[in-house]
Amino acid sequence: TQTFIVCLNDLTINFARLRCPVCPGPCPEAVSIFYQMQKGKTFWTRLRRVFSSQLVVRPLVAACIAMGLMYFLASDVNSDMLMGTLCGSSDIEVSDFYNRVRAGGSQKTLHDDIVVVNIDSVIDRGDLAMLLTQVSDAQPRAVCLDVLFEGDKDPESDEELAIALMSTPNLTVSQRYSDAHYAPTPDFTSEYSPETPRGMANLTSNRPHGLIREVTPFFGQKKQYPCLAAAMLKDLDPGAYKRLQERGEEDEMIRFQPEEFYVADPQEVWDDPSMLKDKIVFLGTIEEQGDLHQTPLSEDYPGVLIQANILSMMMRQDYVNQRSGTWNLLLELLSCLLMAVLYVYLDSAQNFVMRVLPIVWMGVVAFLGCWAFDHYGIYLNAPHTMLLAALSLLVLDTWYAFEGPVKKLWRRLFGKKDAPLSEVMEAAPVLEENIDKPNNTQDKQ
Repeated sequence: TQTFIVCLNDLTINFARLRCPVCPGPCPEAVSIFYQMQKGKTFWTRLRRVFSSQLVVRPLVAACIAMGLMYFLASDVNSDMLMGTLCGSSDIEVSDFYNRVRAGGSQKTLHDDIVVVNIDSVIDRGDLAMLLTQVSDAQPRAVCLDVLFEGDKDPESDEELAIALMSTPNLTVSQRYSDAHYAPTPDFTSEYSPETPRGMANLTSNRPHGLIREVTPFFGQKKQYPCLAAAMLKDLDPGAYKRLQERGEEDEMIRFQPEEFYVADPQEVWDDPSMLKDKIVFLGTIEEQGDLHQTPLSEDYPGVLIQANILSMMMRQDYVNQRSGTWNLLLELLSCLLMAVLYVYLDSAQNFVMRVLPIVWMGVVAFLGCWAFDHYGIYLNAPHTMLLAALSLLVLDTWYAFEGPVKKLWRRLFGKKDAPLSEVMEAAPVLEENIDKPNNTQDKQ
């Protein structure tokens, strides 16, 4: 009440200043000058009111504190740790979830250009030479032999295989890269067919064991040795190969394709070799234990299918943009501010809608992450964004919990005491008299 009377007194004085003894009513010149002065203050007054509003100040402060806490804890708490905790595995990343959603659909179509020939039943090198010759006669677009030959075996079968390797056009063979010597390891193909293009069978140099989610496009330091898929890409699409070199990424995240690759048996190739015409053919094992790897899609994923996925990704230039820092920052700011503004707007920490809304927002963020990864190759750190939104709500919860007691303590220690009610009631008639009699002596003075 005391504050209200003071405001009315100020208002009365302002209007009294617009009057003079000469004019019967408010002075026109004074009114004009007064409104011109107030017009210049309108924009800054409104701006000050906006930024002094709780709906702006509290969300901004909460978002800043939450981001500070998040980056302060970034060295100990990261998104991969959160994903591992939720999924019950220590070796899991956000991209694994995106790849499972992308390539784990119930309805899949067959890849139009790539066919895989399963050679699990082919034991002898002579039989493999005959199969390779049959594949070559089918006039495929390119052939990849994803098999490592270590040393000589039978001289007759070795000679047949060497002849088949040299006579097969558009053939690329695999070779192991040695990290100790920074060069490919010599093997049967390098000795008997040195002119045949070859690619490194190693998938990645940084993590040779564990879950396969990345591929190293080029190995070596002084001289570059392309991986198996990159070696095939060099002949299939020189422009895409140049684009891969220009990216300059040490490791490329694998985007597993939503299509399936047709796996044919050797007997199917013998019966109908035309199925391989103008196709990219991979020859490799499907069930050999030594060539099964852990991937985001399966714990026992054949290496030849991984190579097929990598080649398909490189031919389409369907890479993952791992440097999506701007998009991640925008999503994090939006998430923080949206949750904080809604929290303050609802004005209740116990509001049921505010308890359900974060769960809905988590689903929206997960959907945005999968959609951006699938359509545009943008890597959004969804768990990081969810945790940041949760931290902003935690900051506001703490704010609301301590705001009342802190204000009471501040007023008790430093605040002015309220005027007694008797003084307020005595001041009221005086104010009424000033308002009813605007042309009194006090106004003239």
